[in-house]
Amino acid sequence: MIIQYMYRKKHKILLNFDPGMFVLIILFLFLLGFTIYFIWKPIIQNTSIYKQIYNQTYKFYQDNRWITFTSKRAKFSLKHPISWPITPASDKQLDENNYFAIDGFQDVENIDFQEEWVRNAGGPRLGFISVTKEKNINTLDDYIKTINIELPLYSKGTTVMIPPPKIEYLTIGGIEAISVSDVSGFGNLSPSVYDYRLVFNGFVYRFSTTASSRYLENKDKNNEIFQKMMSTVTFFK
Repeated sequence: MIIQYMYRKKHKILLNFDPGMFVLIILFLFLLGFTIYFIWKPIIQNTSIYKQIYNQTYKFYQDNRWITFTSKRAKFSLKHPISWPITPASDKQLDENNYFAIDGFQDVENIDFQEEWVRNAGGPRLGFISVTKEKNINTLDDYIKTINIELPLYSKGTTVMIPPPKIEYLTIGGIEAISVSDVSGFGNLSPSVYDYRLVFNGFVYRFSTTASSRYLENKDKNNEIFQKMMSTVTFFK
């Protein structure tokens, strides 16, 4: 009896089966899978292309989007691309610097061109800005007298006299400044590519950049950006 019932039930289902509907369902599922595959395949294949375009767009934004940095302590401002890191020392860090400073010397502002400020930073950094108050230096001529001299270099029991640096005049922010270049041949003494200095507001300003390519792709690009930054420097009282 049970077997006969199941046999009739099975054949009833088979009799009610619609082959056309089954074909339509299979065709719909096939078309759905086909559509999903061809929609997502280019996206998956072009992920690297998308990333490349995104990175190029982001890089363009980083290089061309400039913001203004203002130092109230040193009373100046300048513009820089957001890809160029500028990190000033905190008040506490400046106070610590000044605690160990020699008499007549005061750190007013100290800025690293890197993602964090590091005391006595060296190595592969883009450069720095230092602003100091120095005893008996009120004009640019006063400052030049302190660097336009020979200095002794002690090495391996001998003394070598380092000649004065090369000094060239220029203007930064409408203020007379000098470019200082090492001519001694001891390249490790002065790794700066550009080293600009001026005296204003009773402060000695030094803007310096190195040959580092840590943050940007090459030395020439770094130098080009640094020059553009220098053209935006503004002083205020």
